[in-house]
Amino acid sequence: MSRATAPEPDVAEDPLPDAGDLTSLQRAAAARAMAYAYKVWGFGEDIGLRALLEHSAEAGDTAAARFVAGLVRPWCVARTELTNADHVAPGVVMLDLYQQTGDEVYLNAALRVAELHRWFPNVDGVAVHRPDLLELSSLVWVDCVALDAPFLARLARVTGDDEWLELGLATLDAYLNVLRDSTRPLYRHGYDVAAAVAARACGVAATAGPCTVWWTRWRSCPTGTRRGRTWWRPCANRSTISPRCSTPAA
Repeated sequence: MSRATAPEPDVAEDPLPDAGDLTSLQRAAAARAMAYAYKVWGFGEDIGLRALLEHSAEAGDTAAARFVAGLVRPWCVARTELTNADHVAPGVVMLDLYQQTGDEVYLNAALRVAELHRWFPNVDGVAVHRPDLLELSSLVWVDCVALDAPFLARLARVTGDDEWLELGLATLDAYLNVLRDSTRPLYRHGYDVAAAVAARACGVAATAGPCTVWWTRWRSCPTGTRRGRTWWRPCANRSTISPRCSTPAA
């Protein structure tokens, strides 16, 4: 006996939700965003909090705005000395809250986050955010494209200081240059700047192979373990043989 199959849905004819359905969906998404266990801070949290503020303004959901302020303001008050890990703090959200409330606590915190960007070490023309962590000390991520430059540009508008805009544009340009995939119209998720330098030293194109993302492991010299895994970094010895450099460099 043959089994009956359901007809394929005609996606093109599916009606769009009406305004009431969209509002319900938006409120459900906001509830889920507020139920999330925020790391304070991690990649993507800035986006979620910005969405909550937009939802609050559009839907009149004051609980969402209170939630964001309740999460962000205590951090702004307590975190007077920042570390490299704070580069993922939600700077745009702080500026949104400052412009909505006039509370200088938010602006001062945003300025502290922005100052981090003045002092990140520059490796081969690119600012590296986590030089304090061995396994991340030369890595850059595409996530920062959505985080750094928009924040610095917004800060320039709020403060009237164009130096922040210039810094944001320079940061964006450097990241796009190394993250752009020359073989296809896409951007890589990550890029190891130090590995690219090592690759060029042994005659390998800096945009190819193991120098582009950390998980491909540039197998030259292990430099430590974390959570039971061995992390590999480019060896300072230029005679090191890697999978993509089959003969020692001159």
